Amino acid sequence: MYSMRATNLASPYNVAQSLYNSMVGSYFMFEDGCIDTNIQVRITFSNVNCSNGLFVPANALSLFFSWRIEVFTFDGIDPLPSPFTFNSPNKFKLVIKKSGLFNAFVQQSGLNPAALLAFAYLQGTGTFDLTGITTENFSDSIRVRISHFSDVVGSTQQGLVGVNEVLSGIPENFALEQNYPNPFNPSTRIRYSVPERSEVSLTVYDIMGVEVASLVDEVKEAGNYETGFDASGLPSGMYLYKLRAGNVVLSKKMLLVK
Repeated sequence: MYSMRATNLASPYNVAQSLYNSMVGSYFMFEDGCIDTNIQVRITFSNVNCSNGLFVPANALSLFFSWRIEVFTFDGIDPLPSPFTFNSPNKFKLVIKKSGLFNAFVQQSGLNPAALLAFAYLQGTGTFDLTGITTENFSDSIRVRISHFSDVVGSTQQGLVGVNEVLSGIPENFALEQNYPNPFNPSTRIRYSVPERSEVSLTVYDIMGVEVASLVDEVKEAGNYETGFDASGLPSGMYLYKLRAGNVVLSKKMLLVK
């Protein structure tokens, strides 16, 4: 286990002192059995604005966390392929303390420290993938389990799962596809199609018909879209997701298994 200890950063890195202080007291570790070879890991605070010490937004979304995690052979010479995946179901575990300094940095980053926070992989396209990352929010900490090493970022859950990826082509009909993966834990992706400019809502309900998440609620131009749903704070069970667009209502079921 490695713990982040307090230290004073030397110039010119001291511009990021608040960023570093936000992580003091946090720790990370490899769960037993997640790797079966000796490796060397290089962790870098990435995409830091050198003028203010904050993370550069990704896909117009403010971040409170951004790590680039690179893996090398044990001698540190040869890089190993990225992403570096662990032996399932064991993972790399990160625990961030919700200290006053952490909350202050989250707020300084333009985010609400009281919001539900989450982590995701940052793809080369600038989009986010929550598959393989589990985030648990507690009053005093955030606990994250990561299934592979690459680029990992943190923001609000609403921001990460609410960024819609627009896919190519104009569809002929309204459509709602089966989520993938399904069953899922804790995140999944949902694709839908809109053949004409429409007021679109995509909502998730529990088996009793109670709304648990609003994924989309805005006017969309004709196109194919994809959005994410993170159910970290929900119990296992069957859920219904419903697309309303124009006069069309489509729905499907999905299964959360924890």
